[in-house]
Amino acid sequence: MATEEQMRFAMQAYIDRFNACDAEGLAGLFDGNVRIEDPVGSTMIVEGYAAIDEFYRRVSR
Repeated sequence: MATEEQMRFAMQAYIDRFNACDAEGLAGLFDGNVRIEDPVGSTMIVEGYAAIDEFYRRVSR
């Protein structure tokens, strides 16, 4: 299990890349088997690195 420090680092990396509109960097933060629901509990589900990269490219425009 990740430590609190590792979780804070990961969260800050996510925020920094999101604010920089760095879609590739955002996608790179996730494991290849990741699944994103946006918003959580919705029917929009994004799975896998390529789909996540495309998802963040669309939202960061």
